[in-house]
Amino acid sequence: IYTEEIDKKLTEISINGQKTIYILSTQTLPQFPNTDNTQLNSALGVSRVTKTDSELVLLRTAAKVSSDAHITLMKDSKVGLYEYNYGGYFVYYSISCGLSHQAYEPIVGSGNRSAILHYNTKRAQTIEGDILLIDAGAEYRGYATDITRTYPVNGKFSPEQTLIYEMVEQVVAEVEAIIKPGVSWSDCQTLAQHSVCRKLLSAGFLQGSLDVLIQNRMYYYFFPHGLGHSVGLDVHDPGLKNPLAKNMVITVEPGIYFNRAFIQQGLNNPTVKNFFVADKIMSYLDKNFGGVRIEDTVVVTETGIENLATVPKTILEIEAIMAGGEILLS
Repeated sequence: IYTEEIDKKLTEISINGQKTIYILSTQTLPQFPNTDNTQLNSALGVSRVTKTDSELVLLRTAAKVSSDAHITLMKDSKVGLYEYNYGGYFVYYSISCGLSHQAYEPIVGSGNRSAILHYNTKRAQTIEGDILLIDAGAEYRGYATDITRTYPVNGKFSPEQTLIYEMVEQVVAEVEAIIKPGVSWSDCQTLAQHSVCRKLLSAGFLQGSLDVLIQNRMYYYFFPHGLGHSVGLDVHDPGLKNPLAKNMVITVEPGIYFNRAFIQQGLNNPTVKNFFVADKIMSYLDKNFGGVRIEDTVVVTETGIENLATVPKTILEIEAIMAGGEILLS
C-alpha cells in the first residue's frame, strides 16, 4: 500500500466493524469507523518480554562486542586518563567491530563520581588510587546490551576497594544463582537488598540487629536503585514482571556506593542515624572512595541463566588483565 492510500484502505477495512484498527494510545490518526487505542501498547509490551532465538543471536553479538570493549579498556587503563577517554575508547572499539551505535551514552565515573548514578559529565582526570566505574553497552541491529564493571585505575585493588568489590560480587553471584523460570523478580530484588544489608553489618559499616536494619531499609543508603531491568530493543525494555520466564533477558546490577548525599540523609534522620558506624563510613567518604557496581546482562534459561556479559569480574582476573593480559577484542 502506498502511503497516500493508507487512510483510504484503513477506512475500507474498518467499515461495518469488519476489522478493528489498533493504534498506539499516543498516536494521532484520522478517525476510522472501528479503532481501538487501549490494547496495542500492552500487547507490544507483552511481545517484548521474552526473546525469540533470532533476537538472542543479535543480543549475544551486542554483548560480545561490548564485553571485549570493556576488557580492552581494562588493559588500556592508566592513571592520568580522563573519564571521557574511557567513554570515547569504548565507542571506538565498538565501531571498530562494526557496531556503530551505542545503546546509551557510556557512563564513566572515577573516584567519588563513581557513586553518582547515571553520571554523564565525564570530564575529570583520574588520579592514583581512584576506582573507576564504566557502565556501557553497544547496540547491534537495534538490540541493546548493558554491562558495568568497576576496577582501580592503576590495576591493583586496595584493601578498601577489595572489601567493597567482593561484597558486591557476592551479591551478584547469590542473585544469579536463583534466577530461573518461575522465580519471582521481587524475590531477587529482596535477596539483593537483604544481602547488601547483611554484608554492611558484617563489615562494620552498620550496627544493630539485622532484622531491624532490614526493616528500616538501611540498604537504601548504600544501594539506592533497583536490581535490574529488561533488555532488548531498548536498553530499558518493557515487560520485566513476575514470575521470570524462559528467554527473558534482564540485567543483574547490584551496587554499594559511598555517596555523601544519600548517606547524609540517613545521618540526619533521628530514626536511623544510630544504625550507621559513622567513623568508618566517613573514612571512606573522606578518601573519595566512590562506589562499586557490577552488572551482567543474562538470559533466563530452562535451568538458570546464560550470562551474555563475558567480561571477567573476579579481582584475580581483572588484575591479571590490567597487568598485561592479552587483548580479547575480536
